[in-house]
Amino acid sequence: MHEKTEHEAPFVVRYLEKFLYRTGLFVADHHTSVLIFTLVITAITSVKVAFTPQEDDIKTGYTPFGARSLHEMDVYNDFFAHKGDPIASFLLISAKDGKSLTRPKYFDEVIRALDFVSGNVTHLDKSFYDLCSDWCLVNEPIRQFANGLNLAALSNDPSLNRVNLTFPVMEVLGKQFDLSPNFFGVQQDGQGSISFLRVVGAQLRADVPNGWSADDVKAYERNVSTKLHREFNSTLIDAYGLSLTYTADEIVRTGMTIFPYIAIGFLIMCVFSIVTLILSSLYLRQSYKHRISMAILGCVCPLLATSSALGLLFWMGFRFGSILCVTPFLILAIGVDDAYLTIQSWIRMRDLPVSHREKIAKVLVDVGPSISITSLTNFLAFAIGIYTPTPEIQLFCIGNVVAVIFDYIYQLTMYVAIVSISGAKEIAEDEKKKEEIKNMDKEARQVVVSPKQVELSSSTSHSDSHSTIIAITRNSFIRPSSSVCTEEEEGDGSLSRVLEAYSDWLSNGFTTVIIFLCLLVYWWMSIKGALSIKILLSPDKLVIADSKLIQMNYLRETYINPNYTTVNIFVNKPGDLDDPLQLRRVKSIIESFEDYPECLGAKFSHFWLRDYEEFIQAGGNEESEDYEDSSSNGTLSIYSRQTMKPFLEWPEFQHLNAFVRFDEHEKLSRFFATVSYHGDKLGNFDEQTILLNKWRATADAFSSLGVDIFHDNSQFIDQVETILPATLSTSFATLFCMIVVCFIFMYNLFTVLVASSSIASICIGVFGLLSYWGIDLDPISMATTIMSIGFSVDFPAHVTYHYFREGLEDSQAGPAKRIARALVAIGFPLLQCGISTILFVCCLLFVPTYMSEVFVKTMILVVSLGLVHGLMVVPVFLCTFSNLHDFFFSPSNDTQSLSSFARILRWRGVSPSTSDKEIPSS
Repeated sequence: MHEKTEHEAPFVVRYLEKFLYRTGLFVADHHTSVLIFTLVITAITSVKVAFTPQEDDIKTGYTPFGARSLHEMDVYNDFFAHKGDPIASFLLISAKDGKSLTRPKYFDEVIRALDFVSGNVTHLDKSFYDLCSDWCLVNEPIRQFANGLNLAALSNDPSLNRVNLTFPVMEVLGKQFDLSPNFFGVQQDGQGSISFLRVVGAQLRADVPNGWSADDVKAYERNVSTKLHREFNSTLIDAYGLSLTYTADEIVRTGMTIFPYIAIGFLIMCVFSIVTLILSSLYLRQSYKHRISMAILGCVCPLLATSSALGLLFWMGFRFGSILCVTPFLILAIGVDDAYLTIQSWIRMRDLPVSHREKIAKVLVDVGPSISITSLTNFLAFAIGIYTPTPEIQLFCIGNVVAVIFDYIYQLTMYVAIVSISGAKEIAEDEKKKEEIKNMDKEARQVVVSPKQVELSSSTSHSDSHSTIIAITRNSFIRPSSSVCTEEEEGDGSLSRVLEAYSDWLSNGFTTVIIFLCLLVYWWMSIKGALSIKILLSPDKLVIADSKLIQMNYLRETYINPNYTTVNIFVNKPGDLDDPLQLRRVKSIIESFEDYPECLGAKFSHFWLRDYEEFIQAGGNEESEDYEDSSSNGTLSIYSRQTMKPFLEWPEFQHLNAFVRFDEHEKLSRFFATVSYHGDKLGNFDEQTILLNKWRATADAFSSLGVDIFHDNSQFIDQVETILPATLSTSFATLFCMIVVCFIFMYNLFTVLVASSSIASICIGVFGLLSYWGIDLDPISMATTIMSIGFSVDFPAHVTYHYFREGLEDSQAGPAKRIARALVAIGFPLLQCGISTILFVCCLLFVPTYMSEVFVKTMILVVSLGLVHGLMVVPVFLCTFSNLHDFFFSPSNDTQSLSSFARILRWRGVSPSTSDKEIPSS
């Protein structure tokens, strides 16, 4: 034991050690009961995991709280609230060879695909033709283009051809059709006719029929995509079905794909743990039979904690989001680190001359504070993450918070009980072997001195030979005893010398200078990378590489958005349109949106009022002249339901029923219109953000009329302005909490400063190097960033805490000796944890998803940087600060101070065995 000083540990640590000591005694006395109880709790909570379906909120899960898009979505949903969210699926078609779809055989396949989803795909015996109501003719331009192609092919005299296949408006038999909502990637010849067509898009929109629930709507939209992808076969075209339901299903499928690799990673970690523990046991000449069970169950325990945590959350009604599939990997990495520390402590404590229960209590006191620090910092990191404005990140952090709590409890109870049971058996077997060896030793001595044996020896040479055989036999039994019972120092001398030499090298001044220069370069590169990281959101990042959504998203970004981007404009307070001034104001709303340079033009907008005025001018409202308004003034209103009925029942305008709403007095109460835009850069996320902000500014100019806009991607775009501030604020708040925790447990300025600086250094490195590694700033990388802050604490915290504790136990030990002792205690477990974690997470590379890619790259960086900082950077600066403290503040004369300063700068440094400086607590 080291000499105690008057310096005591912080009161938090003292009370924690008392609690851990009593917990260790209790667990050792009741290890079987503790193990059974925790397993029962695990079974009760975990059973819910098996029966909870995965569910992702694709609409709002990645949208920050308070974002304007949420209000816009509420306006959109409220407009359609009379029947619920409308059915909305989209059909995207392209040629397999990437060439034009205008070839007759190819366009025939386009019509066949459209007929397939419109007539063959059903739910509750209803197809699109049964559901479409106001939207039945929405895809008519596609069919008319097919008719035009056939007519053009049959016409021998071009001068008599009554088909003009021009774009964006074509004319067939004197009737015009707008092709811009359906044809994308169009090229035209000199006469304006379509010469190349890359993508055809069709819409399957319908109001929800009576009796259908939200699940029925999802089932129909799911059928459109799945049946189209599985049952529609074509050698000429690729047909894709796109909907929010299908997108959510693909995200769930991606999450489920990750789960099987937990088993592979678990197997890898178990093999690694077994091999390293066997090697360490052989090196120390200790039995390793029961260490194998410790190694395996050390990997099982964190998984049980994770399943218990997630099961409890699901019992409480939380959603099983796909992002929670990463939690088992994270908690396993954290929990195995704690298990390695516990096993290493048991190896050092098992031969103490105390009772078994005392040994277990000492093990828990030895590793408990260190485990508590890392668990608390991980808990705080994710607890702060709960306050991020993105629901999916909140869910991820809540799941990890509960999992960290369960893992901490299980490490102190379940796993300590496992170590107690295995350790008791290990010691019992050792005692039995010792007894067998003693008996064999007695028998051997009796055989050597036996008169009968002497009489059997007829010659000296024969007697010598026999004695040699007995000696060999005796030694063969002594060797196993030695491998089990020899003191740790017997096999540990070479390692101690290596650690002393390494610590000696870390403590000299030239090493400090070299490490500091390397850190400057590392910090410069990391900060430069962090400042250049891109904020980029894409549906591709949420799905597996073989998902058809990736190809659909490519077609949208490359051909659809640049050619046809629409905005829905909701006018919730149109007022009295019979008033010419009010009517002019309402018209000016749409005209303001059409004044944008990117606008396709007024003729490509869907504004019912213009069609209605043309209808009236054409005399189409003659049937309604006898209708009178039901209001008290008795005047005739042309904007009542009854007056507009002939217009809305006209086949050409029937789809406009979806654009208007009437109040209980059958007066027009609100409506919406769409305006279309184009531009080569509109496939770019940044350009969409700029345009969205312009739309909102225009809507705000007409706030008195209750104008709101809705765009399909607005809930994703809104993340751009919040994700960077949220990431920075969360990171700084988490880092501050890490500093507070370190200060509470160590209460030493130097150690807290080094630990905190190391944590910040690791985090900066992770942020910056991720950008060099091709990772963008998005909700997924934001989640892993929060994770990395908590996980980065583990390595420097273990080293600094053990360094701090060594100073309390032996104030006469120099910095190098304290570092050597700290590395003896936690160096090997840290290496085990780091290498096993990297091997474990690398199995996720077999899952080709962005989520797994970000997680693997983040964990590799955190672990690698953590090991470098924990085993090199932190020890160097702990030694440096301690030496500087001695030089400037130790009560010694000038000659001694100069001598100390000279030792700091000397290349060989100070031998840890010769230092006599006292390191007082700050």
